[in-house]
Amino acid sequence: MWQSARLTRKYKIVMWSWLSYDYDNKVAIKQILKTAQKEIKAVDIIVVHDNEKVEERLKELLPELVRVIREKGLSYKTISV
Repeated sequence: MWQSARLTRKYKIVMWSWLSYDYDNKVAIKQILKTAQKEIKAVDIIVVHDNEKVEERLKELLPELVRVIREKGLSYKTISV
């Protein structure tokens, strides 16, 4: 308990609401985008990962995910932690 109180003084806790599964090679990019078209809504916090393991997939996924978000009439912001 004391740890979380200490951490929240320095950091803001942000919970995600939509997981992209960008890290899972068993989930095709097309499937991620199809799910995004159906499920992403205003105020969702979308998780994508920034590491070497997903770098190549992100090159394909991110531009298309941005397109899906814009087609839905939504906007986005980056949250850095």
